[in-house]
Amino acid sequence: RMSLVGSLEDLGLGEILQIVSLSGKSGVLWIRSRQGEGRIVFDRGSIRGAFVEGGPRDLRSMLAATGALPEADLESLAAEAAAEGAALEDVLVARTALDAARLDELRERHAETTVLRMFGWLFGEFSFEIRDEPGDVRGADLLLRAGINAQFLALEGTRLRDESANENAGDDAGEDTGADD
Repeated sequence: RMSLVGSLEDLGLGEILQIVSLSGKSGVLWIRSRQGEGRIVFDRGSIRGAFVEGGPRDLRSMLAATGALPEADLESLAAEAAAEGAALEDVLVARTALDAARLDELRERHAETTVLRMFGWLFGEFSFEIRDEPGDVRGADLLLRAGINAQFLALEGTRLRDESANENAGDDAGEDTGADD
């Protein structure tokens, strides 16, 4: 099995996303940095899901984090799903105003936000493990049916990181040095 391993200082997240996207590979990208640990799940070069430690780890916790449903309702619906041996998504679609399209939209926003957060991790290590299938992935109910274009997120993440760096440089440039012209 081939894999890609290295440091974020040598190969940034934008470049990694481009490589995986252009190669059309499937697998899991693991990132470890001082800011935390995260993983991005790919299917044929598209991003199917993204997770960071301390972030939502399943559909229930993502819905709670977004405030899509009150916590008490989520608990009740999750208990009903477990009792019936049904998927939480099926119970949500049948018993709430959340339809499959809205759940997909929330999953996509979660994945995009999570990947963009990882663009702030400039130092650390990464490893990409090629897999034909995502396999036993924690948070499988957060995986997107149709993946997100990794090249789009690479460009967006790079743009946001550059804007932030320019704003910080502008703050420094605006300081009075006390020197006369």
